[in-house]
Parts: sequence; C-alpha cells; structure tokens
Amino acid sequence: MKLEALDFRITSKCDMNCPFCFGTKRNGTVNMGNIDEFFMNLRQYGVKNIVLTGGEPSLADNFANVVSFLKKCGFNLALSTNGVFWNNDHLKKTVIENISWIALPVDSTDPVQHNFMRGAFFDHHSCIHKILGDIPKEAPDIKVKIGTVASKENLSNISGILHTLPMEPALWKIYQLSEVFSNSRYYKENKISDSAFEKLVDEAKKENAHRETRITCLFERDRERRYLFLEPDGTLMTIENNKEVAIGDCRDDFRALIKKIELSVDVDKINSNFNNSFIS
Repeated sequence: MKLEALDFRITSKCDMNCPFCFGTKRNGTVNMGNIDEFFMNLRQYGVKNIVLTGGEPSLADNFANVVSFLKKCGFNLALSTNGVFWNNDHLKKTVIENISWIALPVDSTDPVQHNFMRGAFFDHHSCIHKILGDIPKEAPDIKVKIGTVASKENLSNISGILHTLPMEPALWKIYQLSEVFSNSRYYKENKISDSAFEKLVDEAKKENAHRETRITCLFERDRERRYLFLEPDGTLMTIENNKEVAIGDCRDDFRALIKKIELSVDVDKINSNFNNSFIS
C-alpha cells in the first residue's frame, strides 16, 4: 500500500498556549520556493491528502499561497486549526474555497475549562461555537472534525460535548493525552490510564449512539510510526518510542527519501490514521 497522507506543519507560530501542545517546536515558517518540487513529486508518487497544521497554520504569512499551490498540485486539503482566522475575510475565503475538511478543538463542555486548557487569552470556546454555527450556512461542503484531548483535568466534561455544539460534526476524535518533550510536567500531573481512556470513549459512544457523528479515538500507545510530519524547515519526522525523530530533508533526492520514509513509518497506520481523522 502506498502512502496517502502527510501532515504539513507550515509554521511554528501560534496564538494559543496549550499546556499539552503537540505542535512543532521548530521555529519559522516554511519557504515554499525551496520545497515546491517535493510536493509535485509527492503528488506524482500518489499521495492524495495534506493536513495543514502547525502551530496555527493560518498565522503563516504565506498561508493563502501555500493553500493555492497545494490545491493546484491536486491535493485534497484538511486544515487543523484553532479557528482564529475566521474573522479575517481573506483567510476565511481561502479556506472555504480550498479546504475539504476542517478540524477544530473542543476540550470540554465547560467554556471556562476549555479556554484554560487552550491557554486562550480570549473566549476561544465562543469563537469555536460561532464557527460551527456558521459553517452549515457559509461553507456547507466543508466536513467538520472535532478533536478533544482527554486528561484528568477534563475527564468528567467530555462525553457530553456533542450536546453543546450548534451543529453535528462529521467526526469526533478523542485523543488520550500523550507525552512530548514540551509538555512533560502537564503530562505527569494529568495523564490517564488506558482503561480510564477506554471507558471514556465507550461512554461517549453510548451517549451519542443516536447521532450521525462518527466517534474515533487514539491511544497514546498507538502513535508509534503513525504520523509523517513535514516541518517548517523542510525536515521530515515521525514518532518512535514516543519521541519525534528525523527521517530526512524534503530537498533530498526524492527516490532515496521515499525509501527512507517507507522504512521509517508504518504506511498502513498513517493511511488509517487519516481515514479515522478526516473521512466519515
């Protein structure tokens, strides 16, 4: 089976301060002029889907140009975002015209708790709910994914999240809190066991069995070789032993790079992860 998806971390910029952040820590914003050939080769190789992430991808100065270029290459585009771009008419138009899937975070039924968990300096919970209310009217062709990070902090305020939303997303994915280098303190204080996470997911599925929203989950243990990240500096990375490790540089010889990728990641897992995140 061939690789079908890539997570493109186009910038390290972010206007949130999530204590469990899984985003890139490599500073900067990607220069597409240096890596456009990689994407053209990637599309010819057969990769169909790009997930735009970061940081907050819409904060990249060249966000609109990146989206336009990838769309012209023939990729299906998903956007993982905190949604702050929605009040910018130019960025909003770019997203509505080019993005097939949009992933937004909702971490609690309690607005105060959600805002705290996202390190938001404003009412981010209301911002997300406004977007969810607007999408069916302004962008009905965009499929919506809701993502929730489960920790001790919000464990009791997760299963009812769908009841609080102004629309039914196509997909709701619940993530077990995972450890990365930058969140070790939060992780130690708030990690939950596999059994507690499994119970939470079962409760969420039972409570929302009558809904059309598909509910999926990701255990921390299952992150191994399940992701392929392209960093802002052009480095390709995956997760091994719960740590991000470099595979190569996207400006390397493409054939040699593909061999490295196929040896370093589990292609079936990456494809499955995309399908469980953005296909409903």
